[in-house]
Amino acid sequence: MEGQLSDGRVTLLIKNDNDFRPLDYLSLSYAVTVDGQEVHSRSMVCPVVQPGETERLEIKLPAIDATGKDVFLNVEYRTLEDQPLIPADHLVARNQLTLDEHTERMLPLGQYGYVTLEEMSEQTIFFLVNHDCVVSFDKTSGFLTGYSMGDNQYMAEGSALKPSFYRAPTDNDEGAGLQRKWQAWRDPEMKLTSLSYEVINARGHVVAKYDLPGVRCDLTMEYTIDVDGKVYISQKLDPQSNNKDMPELFRFGLQLEMPVSYSRIHYYGRGPIETYPDRKSNAFIGWYDLAVSEAYFSYDRPQESGLHSDLRYWSVINERGEGLGFVSGKSFYASALPYSVAQLEDFPEKAQRHSEQLTPSKDRVFLHIDAEHLGLGGVDSWGSIPPERWRLPYGSYSQEICLFPVARR
Repeated sequence: MEGQLSDGRVTLLIKNDNDFRPLDYLSLSYAVTVDGQEVHSRSMVCPVVQPGETERLEIKLPAIDATGKDVFLNVEYRTLEDQPLIPADHLVARNQLTLDEHTERMLPLGQYGYVTLEEMSEQTIFFLVNHDCVVSFDKTSGFLTGYSMGDNQYMAEGSALKPSFYRAPTDNDEGAGLQRKWQAWRDPEMKLTSLSYEVINARGHVVAKYDLPGVRCDLTMEYTIDVDGKVYISQKLDPQSNNKDMPELFRFGLQLEMPVSYSRIHYYGRGPIETYPDRKSNAFIGWYDLAVSEAYFSYDRPQESGLHSDLRYWSVINERGEGLGFVSGKSFYASALPYSVAQLEDFPEKAQRHSEQLTPSKDRVFLHIDAEHLGLGGVDSWGSIPPERWRLPYGSYSQEICLFPVARR
């Protein structure tokens, strides 16, 4: 299947890969979605495409305002009647065709409100936004350690928003020994070299700079606390070495922990199943709701799981629909699990245990928000690593993300 958009029409190319049978035993249905909302759909009998041939089907679309929005054509083929060993209405093939795409979803700066800076102790910096939102930073680490709006505390007690470069090894990772070869990124030392904080033009600004000696990199994290409580975060990783033998990254992103009451995920991206950079075409981009308790796929062995790809919007919310939302200047990856990386990983060697033995955290949810993520590979599970285009070689990486309080839906 292949789609082309021109002047309000889509030309669908239908190829029959059967050797002997035409496609008259199938139905064809399609739906047009704009930012995940269906605006047009139709079902029909599939054109009688002969074996080995390709035919064109013209689809006329309604007028669509696609400015700043995604437009997708979701196509399905199903059996019309019972077939030998195959029931009627069995899904034979499907695809999501991109008619227009808009991944830039960064929120604009707020227009009204104010931010004040208060140093309540030698250890902590507080930014107060309009008397009801508090954003706090630890002076020793430079990390964001508190974020609240009214009675909603968005960060678990004792936690901090930190950079993230590592994942719990998959079976393929273990087979290639990546947890040992690239272990420098597992928990690299981060030396805070400078920290500045101030209020400029009614907004809070924090810049923290780090030296990562174990991986020979510099990291800069910048925060803007907006007048309506949004927090813009930018992080930039720069190598200090040109050594091509330096270990590669598993991911480049942020990690944080939320209280366990934030137990639901609402997002716009690929779903509803987990997806990865090289394992995602089977999952359509749309709006999905998911319980954190159901986000981990129970593989035989504990390992990386639950990632979602091509995200435009991600939120982790409580039963009232309140929580934290995330958007970015480009599509991103995210996960929210009841297990930490430490619970899921086997290091340095593979352990003989099972996912059923895992105990969900009783007080927190573990989030990852990634700009980049290593592919799964799958060439084999005893030595091969993902192809080069799905890897994160030693080099420069950057991420821009916006955190914001989510009100009741």
